[in-house]
Amino acid sequence: MLNAIRAGWIVLAWICAGLGVLAATSPMLQITSCELGYPDAGVMPGEQCEMSIARYYGPPIVAALIVPALLCLLPAVIARRWAAGVVAAVLTLGSFGVFFRPAPQFTFVYFVPAAVLAVLLAGWPAWLPDSAERRAPVG
Repeated sequence: MLNAIRAGWIVLAWICAGLGVLAATSPMLQITSCELGYPDAGVMPGEQCEMSIARYYGPPIVAALIVPALLCLLPAVIARRWAAGVVAAVLTLGSFGVFFRPAPQFTFVYFVPAAVLAVLLAGWPAWLPDSAERRAPVG
């Protein structure tokens, strides 16, 4: 069962990587209101509005979009309930919390499906033994 859960987190990391690529290649009009004809978050209507998010913000946003995939690998390496809970909480707060933030933070709204899957994976009932249960019985 433990290997299945680890595999689930690895698959979720791949999903996050795909969502990161999708976010990076999406046009700026996906995270701003520049298509309405006025500047939004410094993005001017026209050519900048059609520019990809990665091209507009450059390497820093690409590096930031890698973080969710790397976070999902944490419970696969450290097979503990607390690690899964922390990752699920960070993904949930990070992806749903951006609804109230302007660009470029709004890019993380692409990770909402991954956050839902992370909560389901972390909440799997009794999926990992506690460290106390792993100890050999005394006596």
